[in-house]
This record gives sequence, structure tokens and C-alpha cells, in this order.
Amino acid sequence: DAHHSDGHRQGFHSASGIVSLLHRILEVAVDDGTLARNPATGVTIRPEAKTDKRIFTRDEAMKMLAAVAAPDRVRRGPEARRRQPWVMCMVMLWAGLRWGEVLGVRVRDVNLLKRRLSVVQVVEEVSGKTRVKEYPKTDAGRRTVPMTEALARALEQHVTELGLRPGDLLFTTTTGGSMTRSSFRSWVWQPALVQAGLATWTDDRRTTIEAVASADGELLPLPTPHSLRHSYISWLANAGNVPLDTVRRMAGHESILTTQQYLHAVEGEEEQVLAGLEGAPARPRALRPVEGSQDVTHQ
Repeated sequence: DAHHSDGHRQGFHSASGIVSLLHRILEVAVDDGTLARNPATGVTIRPEAKTDKRIFTRDEAMKMLAAVAAPDRVRRGPEARRRQPWVMCMVMLWAGLRWGEVLGVRVRDVNLLKRRLSVVQVVEEVSGKTRVKEYPKTDAGRRTVPMTEALARALEQHVTELGLRPGDLLFTTTTGGSMTRSSFRSWVWQPALVQAGLATWTDDRRTTIEAVASADGELLPLPTPHSLRHSYISWLANAGNVPLDTVRRMAGHESILTTQQYLHAVEGEEEQVLAGLEGAPARPRALRPVEGSQDVTHQ
């Protein structure tokens, strides 16, 4: 199956997928003597960036949080306001909220005593303009999620230092509006990615970036702020001790099929399978044949 031939979703629409398929077709012609050699042998294609969701490792996520919290990341406003992007990223990473959900959180939606955060409204952005929408896009989006102790402390400090009231939005600009994606990306996210070693500038004006290849040369998708949410869901889905339907509800997914996309092979599980197989008896234990039937071990 060429769709999974390299362990990833390598469809025939990709250059490497087409070359792989062509090579196998021509190999048949070589085997039956139609061709003396396979002309596709040795053809190499520049690796393409995977279109899969970018999931941070724990180390990458911590580097990103540290980079976002850099003192010069936001230069205007009081210290608490300058620290706001870091708190926003904390909410996306440790509570799994979407960008619009983060912007829609009000002070009264945060229960510090019980360490719970409720998602009841969102901020929509259309053509660079934002507006509050009084409900998430789906019923599943309206939910309450637990907060880690570190996230609860960060939110408590944020609310206290800015003197926010119960009906106030947690995250706003200095003029009281909601931050746009493009502003966050330009002023916070892209410089932080470069500082964290996950991307490099592609122009002297420092306006565009590209992802840094992995140690084995693989081109990875460029992380976006949504990658923090992706990482939250993936970490939960693969923890092994959190039911998948619980992960679905925490993520605000309507369908568990969406949540299942975050499941991936656990490191070392192949070795566990081999150990189980190699520890099995050399021959299967003979089954007692049912009267009137053949010995099932010879069927």
C-alpha cells in the first residue's frame, strides 16, 4: 500500500509517492524481462514537509514557553501585560483551548479554587476584525477542563496584577480589544520559534520563517500556536491512562474519530511485540480435535 509505504501518509499526489509507485511498476517490467534495468532506480526527490499536525515534544514545548516569556517579546505596557502571551500559550498547551476560545475566556470562567476552566464563548476574527461570540461553534466546544497547578498559578497572578474584574476578558490588547492572529504571529510566535531553535528566518527583514529540519533531515511542518493544542490532545491520547472519550470531551471534539487521529505508535511498542512473540512456545500447543472433525493443527 503506497499510501503507508514510508510509515507516513504518503499519497500518490506527492512527488515521492509517485516516484515510489513508478519504481515498483517498473520493477515488475524488469522481473519479467521487458526492461533490462529500472530507470527509476536512484531517482531522489527533495524531502517534502509533512502535512500532518505538528506535535511538540515536551522539551520543544518548554523551549517555546521560555522563548515566548522572553522579556523583550512584548515591549509595551506593564510587566503583567507583556507576560500575557506566555499565559495565553500556557492555556493552549495545558488546557487545550483553541485560539478563539483562549481569547473568549473571562475572569468568571476560571475557578481557581477547584482549578477548573470553562469554555462558554469564543472570539471570532473576520478580515482582521474581532468580535465576541456568545457560544462555541459546537455543543462539544462548550466544556469545562481541569487546570494544572502551574496554569492556575499563572492565571491567578495574571488576574491579580492586571486588576481584572469577573466580567472582563482575560486577554486583551492595551486598547481593550482582542489580539489578532497576525499580530500574535508576527510579534510573538515567529520570533519565539526562532529563539527556541525550531525555525529560521528566510529573509533579512525577518518577516518569514521556515521550520528547522529534524536531526535525520526530515522536513517537519512549521509549528503554529495551534500546535500547542495539538500537543495537549496528543499527550493525553497517548498517555495510556486517560480514556479516549475523556480526551474527546476535554478537546471539545464532537466525534471520537477526530480524537483518534492523535493516536500514534508508542516508542518501544514494537520491541514489546517482538518480546511477546519470541517468548511464545516454539510450536503451538495441539488442540484437542472435536469428535468427527479433522485435527485443526493440520487444516
